[in-house]
Formats: sequence, structure tokens, C-alpha cells
Amino acid sequence: MIGSLYAGISGLSANAKAMTVVGDNIANVNTTAFKSSRSNFANILSQSLGGATGNEIGRGVQFWGVNSLWTQGTLENTNSPTDLAVNGKGFFVLNDAAGSVFYTRAGVFNYDNYGNLVNPDGMYVQGYQFDNITGELGNDQTNITIPSDVASPQATDEMAMTINLNASALPDAQASVSVDCTNANSDVTFTAINIGTSGNDIAVSYVDPGVATVATTAVVTNNNIVITLAHDGTNITATASDVAAAIAADPSAAALVTTAVEGTGAGVVETVSQTNLADGSNAATYSNSMTIYDSLGNAIPLTIDYTRTSTGWDWSANPADGVSTSSGSIQFDTSGNLVSPATNPLIAITGVSSGAADLNIEWNLTDNDSGGVTGFSALTDTSFQSQNGFNSGTLQGVSVDESGIVMGMYTNGQIVPLYQITLADFSSYSGLGKLGKNLYTETLSSGTPLEGIPGSGRLGNIAPSSLEMSNVDLASEFVKMITTQRAFQANSRVITTSDEILNELINIKR
Repeated sequence: MIGSLYAGISGLSANAKAMTVVGDNIANVNTTAFKSSRSNFANILSQSLGGATGNEIGRGVQFWGVNSLWTQGTLENTNSPTDLAVNGKGFFVLNDAAGSVFYTRAGVFNYDNYGNLVNPDGMYVQGYQFDNITGELGNDQTNITIPSDVASPQATDEMAMTINLNASALPDAQASVSVDCTNANSDVTFTAINIGTSGNDIAVSYVDPGVATVATTAVVTNNNIVITLAHDGTNITATASDVAAAIAADPSAAALVTTAVEGTGAGVVETVSQTNLADGSNAATYSNSMTIYDSLGNAIPLTIDYTRTSTGWDWSANPADGVSTSSGSIQFDTSGNLVSPATNPLIAITGVSSGAADLNIEWNLTDNDSGGVTGFSALTDTSFQSQNGFNSGTLQGVSVDESGIVMGMYTNGQIVPLYQITLADFSSYSGLGKLGKNLYTETLSSGTPLEGIPGSGRLGNIAPSSLEMSNVDLASEFVKMITTQRAFQANSRVITTSDEILNELINIKR
């Protein structure tokens, strides 16, 4: 009977410890990234009666240990950019001031007064740093420290545009008119001196004086050229060459038009009423502007001016500060595709007033992936333009993406990768040493940590602006609480019943 007392006591002890585990789980139902535990029991080595197998009597129960349940907790959105959760396998790596290494799933992080990303106990979150010159990720872990310095400016050395230059646009043209006469070699073509639409206002007419006159003369009135033809009293005797000579002899007429005669120009002309010069046009032009930056971060408006030619378009670069003589020609094939230039032009700007270095900007004119120019018969228009320069800027915010890359957002619009968070994985999570405050440490049972970046190998990704909740199932814990209570109660009954039996046994002697 003494054995039954000890069996009951072992049950009380084991279930009391199990109740502690249940209570611990329930107490941590709101603990960030808490992993619930499960109690394990084992029977105590039994006593054999007479040495025969199958006649063993159990001596009670022992508390066989606690297992943590490493199932993923629910991710809760917090809207805080420094709250992070591991979605999958892995632990955040933390260092304390002494350099000791700890691991946690609780990504409740913030910045200290030095810009270090830390947990609530001031331990430093570890990561790999990006080189601010090459942009490559380093190999050595370090504290994630947000810089407070000013980001350096970058001079523009590349730009791109997506632009269409209307194929139907007209180039410069001189207005002209041909005065045709019946006789051979008597036609005269009049062409405006000035290029453009102003030539369309010029008119020419031949007048028969009706009386004998030796000379052919030209008189200009309000851009109307009236040519009085030579006459012998019966017939007109003026030839095409005489008309051309009359124009050349009159300064006002010669300032308006030039003449070209048919053949020898010896043919006699005929009287002709007023004929207007036509088809004069001003070349179509277009301009588009973008802001570029010099080496000191100063913004400089740069305008590209385009002028229609008979074969395509001419362009010239005109910066608001400094001097540029860069120019060139653009030509298209019959389908409106660029054929010239064959390589990207270079725009050079010198003498910037700020004293910054001279600019040499490659215009990605021939690269259709980053821009390009077409010559379709459609509205001349710029639909896209970009350049790679920027001014100096200060850090105004930090964000973390799913790959664990810590991005710095600067006032100059640049988003710069600063660090990538380190995660660590272990062969046995159950072997990790628990230190409290959501911290774990490496042990012989856990194996050495396998460290890397999120998403690599077996490591999970980062859930930004989120925290992993406890994986405690309250319904399951309440059921365990009931069964543990009943087990404790039943074991106490074993003790009281054994006591009563012993009491009866003692009473036999009495």
C-alpha cells in the first residue's frame, strides 16, 4: 500500500507541473512570437513480481519534460515600419553591447538615439551592409545603423526621352510662282527672297502699255510687282530676259523676288493678270525641357530645340546655365523609324555658374528600351523623359521589404538600399536555450546556426510592418486545464483511498 501512496504522489507532482505549463501558455497568449509548450509524461520503472514478464507493477508517473510547439503564429499588421515578423523559418540575430549573440522571433524593434535598430532591451539587430559606392551587399554582419549624414548629389550623365516628331510637319520653303506664256523660252519663275510664309503675300502681274515703249520696267506697291512690258506700238516686244532684267534693275522688286527664265529667255512674253506667289512655309519647330543636375546638385533646366528640315529634324541643346554647342540631325526611314544618328549623341555643357564640373550627358536617343524617337505622321509630343541626376538629400524615412532590405528614403527622391537583415536557422529548435524576454541562445542540442538573408535556403521572408502573434490555442489550453485538474484530483483520491486502506489494516490488530 505504501507503493500506491508514492504512485499517487508522483501523479500529483507531474500534473502540478503540467498545470504550470498550461498556465504559462495562457499567460503568454498575447506575447509576441511566443511558442506554446506541451507537457510530456512517462511511467516510472515498474516493479516485477516474481521476475515473470507481464507481472510488472507501475510505480507512478514522472514529468518527462516540455516541448515547444514551433508552428507559425498569425501575422498581425501594426503599420509601424520597424515592426518585423519572420514568415517561415528563421530567427532575427541580436547582439548585446558585449558582443554576445542572441536569437528571437519577436521583431518588436525601434531606433535608439544613435540610429541603431534595437529590440526593447537595447540589443542590436544584425544585418549585412550595402556598399554606398558599388551598391553590392557585404559579407560581414554588423549592427543596423541608420545614417544621419546628407546623401551626396549626382551629376546627370544620362538622359532619355520618348518623343514623336511629326512627319507631316513642313520645313522652311520659299514661295514661288511661274508665269507661263505661249512662246517658247518665255516663261519666268519668280521666287521670294525670304524663306517662309511672308512670300505668299507677293503678287506679280504683266501690263501691256498699248503704246510704244522701249524699256520693260517694274514697279512695287505693297508687295505687288507690276511689270510694264516693252511695246513697238503694235505688239509687245518684251522677252523673258527683259522681265528678269527689269526685276534686277528695281531695288524694291529685287528685294522681294529672284527670277529664273525658261531656256534662253528670248521668247516674247504676254500680258498676264495678277498671279500670287504660293507655298512658302516657316519650318515647324518644337521644344521640350527637363531638369538636369550638376556635380554640386544644382538644378539646371535643359531645353532641346527641334527644327524641321527637308530630310528630317535638326536639334540643338540650350541649357539655362552654362554653354552648350551640342547639336545634330535626326532622320527617319519611310516607316518613321530612326536611322540617323546611329549612336547616342553626347550633350556637353561647360561654364556652369556654380563652378561645378562640366557636364557630359549621353542622350539615349537610339535605345528603344529607355526612350527613343519616332517620325510618325502624328502630333509632335513627348510622352516620357528621364535623367539619372539628383541633388543632395537628407534621410526622411526607412522601410523594409519582404527580402529584409532596409531602404533609406531621401528628400531628393532617392531610395537607397542600406542593409539586409540577417536570419538564422537551426537543426533543432527544441534544443535552443530559452533565456526569457523572447530570447533564445545556441546550445549543443540546437546545433550551430545557419545564417543568411531572408528567402535564401530554408529561411523564410520578412513580413514588414507586422508582428508574429503567439501560437497559443486558448480552446486547447482550457481543455488541457480541465483534464489536468481531473488527473490531479484523481491522484489525490488514490492517496486518500490508500490512507483509508492502511487505516483499516492497522485496525485489524486492534
